[in-house]
Amino acid sequence: MNTVSHRSQSLSSPIILDGIARTGKFFLGKVFCGFEGVEYFQYVSMIEQVPYLHKLGFIDESAAISLLQVNIDEHCYNMQIGRNINLRLDDGSSVPNSLESEVYKNRSISNINKELIVKQCADRFSPFITHETFPQIQLFFKAFKEIKVISLKRHPIDVVHSWLIRGWGNRFENSDIFAFVPLIENNNLIFPWYVNGWEKEYHNISEAEKIIKCISVLMDHEKQAYKNLSLNNRKKVFFVRYEDLVERPENELHKIGKFVGKKTSNRMHKILKNEKCPNNISLKIRKEKMRDISNKASNKYIDLLLDISCIYESNLP
Repeated sequence: MNTVSHRSQSLSSPIILDGIARTGKFFLGKVFCGFEGVEYFQYVSMIEQVPYLHKLGFIDESAAISLLQVNIDEHCYNMQIGRNINLRLDDGSSVPNSLESEVYKNRSISNINKELIVKQCADRFSPFITHETFPQIQLFFKAFKEIKVISLKRHPIDVVHSWLIRGWGNRFENSDIFAFVPLIENNNLIFPWYVNGWEKEYHNISEAEKIIKCISVLMDHEKQAYKNLSLNNRKKVFFVRYEDLVERPENELHKIGKFVGKKTSNRMHKILKNEKCPNNISLKIRKEKMRDISNKASNKYIDLLLDISCIYESNLP
């Protein structure tokens, strides 16, 4: 019987920048690229979809590990030779938005030097943006020995409201063609992986209530996944709050730099200036968001939102 073979040596040194959707990961990606020896961050949907499908039992662990290794290494290789470069200016991960854009453009017209590519991949971190993959983060640790993870958190009220104004509570029932997420079908109900086990409730509550419950469930999954990690793997995870990064960037960047073993480059000041940081988070606006949410959800789910908000405000893993 054939088995899937795993790569004995990794080409890349990946950094996973993970968080629930709308927590500010693309902002984190831009700032993280202000460290020395870091490639420009990229978003590759396959890297987050494989763990989802593995969690649901559609892909076995061995195949999932192999897919992660091959996809991440191949993408790092493509970045080194200037292949498949994202040139769309409106995308946060677009290479022209990098302060080193000329480096990537020159790669696309240079001869391929495999020895140099191996050295570049070994010397430079390759950051990848992922959405909601922390519940399956153990899979990444099995795939890559040297991987590190930065998990971004944001106040639940801000995240819930951001989902709400984008209509994300009903996007799957409305067959949103731009929702590039593997979905589950059970008893004629269609839903994302994090709704598995409470799908009947999901289909019988309001849009705002769905969003609140989804955020709460995802937070619980993340908390449990961290508890399940070995002490050694916990050392490879760094938690950062969006609010801290925006309001006190120098303090948080010092901690992140210490975690990854990198110093900030002379690009960092310009990156922070472009992102208008430091900046104060408006509590007044958050209260307005809460009022808007309260008009669209029952007391049961508002209480749930208040509970997870209190947990967030008082504790960071």
